[in-house]
This record gives sequence, structure tokens and C-alpha cells, in this order.
Amino acid sequence: MNATEGRVPHGALRDFVLRPSRAVAGTTPWLSGPQRLRPAAMEILRLVGIGYAVSLLLLLPAGAASLALHLSVAKSNLLMQSPLLRSPLALLLIALAATLEECVFRGFLSARRFGVALLWMALPFFAVLMATRLLDFTPNLLQRLLAFTAAFAVGYLAWPLYGRATAAFIERHFRGLVWLSALVFGLAHISNYQSDALSPWWIHPLFVLPQMGLGLLLAYVRTRHGLPGSILVHFLFDALLVLLMVTKAQHWTLLAVPLGLLVFGLLLWGLGTLALEIFGPAPKPEGPA
Repeated sequence: MNATEGRVPHGALRDFVLRPSRAVAGTTPWLSGPQRLRPAAMEILRLVGIGYAVSLLLLLPAGAASLALHLSVAKSNLLMQSPLLRSPLALLLIALAATLEECVFRGFLSARRFGVALLWMALPFFAVLMATRLLDFTPNLLQRLLAFTAAFAVGYLAWPLYGRATAAFIERHFRGLVWLSALVFGLAHISNYQSDALSPWWIHPLFVLPQMGLGLLLAYVRTRHGLPGSILVHFLFDALLVLLMVTKAQHWTLLAVPLGLLVFGLLLWGLGTLALEIFGPAPKPEGPA
């Protein structure tokens, strides 16, 4: 195997963020054979590191605003209080959340039948979610199940009527849809913060800039490496941070120290890679010479 096979040229991510295009679509080396396991793992860890670097850098405006306006911003701790995070189900729940979010926010970027159906399933779900928020209504389990069932039915039935037209629309407006999906992905995470902690209202976007940046990164991974790739990067990004917080909260030093070093190492790698992405030369066109 060629030494450079499976590697992504520096600058590809930068160009995708500035001008999102499906032209970066490539292979998924970690699914192509066991001989590519090492470069595949390195690429996955590199992308996770970039995610940490992007999140850290985009947190700076929110931090500056907090200091300037004397805000006391508190993140919601409902997740960390859950006993499930101290059980073997923790990783399963994180994997499920990453899978659902990738299917909803970036599944449609393929413009294929499965992705478009996911989009049509997501639209009524978000409509129901927004309605319950506006009406200050908390649905019970049965009502949630009915909403999910209705969303699935709409997605399944809408394909013959709107599927091909939607796919063509995605092809034409791919660039705008990538940016829009990142924006919605970020705004959907405003619930990470206690609602009364962010004031004035216009400061909200600053606190979800890290999620917006992560959304663009995951859109790039989704486009280049497919849905399994973006799910895996999303899962590792969340899982390492949650496990680090849990081990620190439980004073599990033997686990917290290596996890902390791993996350810190990925962050440094991501910062270095991000510098090359921003200031490095433009990538050469891919394909046969």
C-alpha cells in the first residue's frame, strides 16, 4: 500500500468549510480492509483532536463576553447527575445520542434515499419539539412515542411524493445546507446551559459557537467518510470528555490521569493540525494524474 494512501491533504477541511462541496467525497479506509486499520485510527483521532481545538478556540468569544458582562454561566448538570453515566450503559447512551444526532443533522447530506427519508422524519419531530417548547408543555412517554411514530410515518410516506425533488434540492443547495445544518446543530445545544443564565438573549449564539464549529467538522467527515465516520468521530468526541468528567467527579485517579493526558494530547494535535489547515498550502486536486 502506498505510504500516503488514506491520508487527507492539509487544507481540505479549510476549503470545505469555506466552500462546502460534495467533491471531497472519498473512501472510508477503516472499512476497506484490516491493512488500513492504523491509518484509519490515526485519521479518526486527528479529526477528534481538531474537534477539541475548534471547540476550545470558539469558546473564547463566549468567555470574553461573560467577563465583560459579568455573566454567571452555568451548564446544565442533569446529564452528569444521571446514575446511568456510572454504569456500563454510559457508552451505549453516548453512542445512541451520537447516532441519532448524525442521522438527523447530517444524514441527508448524501442526497440519497435513506438520508432524505431521515430528513423528512426529522422535520415533523422538530416541529413537535418546538411546539412543546413554545406551549411550555412536557409530553409524557406515550405522547413522545406517538410523536416519533408520526415522524417516522411522515418520512416513509413522503419519499414517493417529495424524495427525488428533495434530493435534487440538496444537490443544488449543498453549500447553504451544510452551513444551515451546523447553525441548527449549534442552536439545538443551547439547552446545555441553564436558560436563566444567558442574558441578554443576543449572546446565546456565542455560547453555541463551539457546537456550530463541530457541526461543520462533522459535515466534512460525513461528506468524505460517510455516516459511519461522522458517527464514530462524534461518539469519541463526546465519550472521552464525559468519561473524563465522570472519572474526575468519582476521584478515579488511575483512569482520570491517562484520560486527561489523552484528551490534552489530542487537543495539542488538533491545534497543530488546525494551524496547518488554516495557514498551509491549498490541497492538490485528488484523483489520477
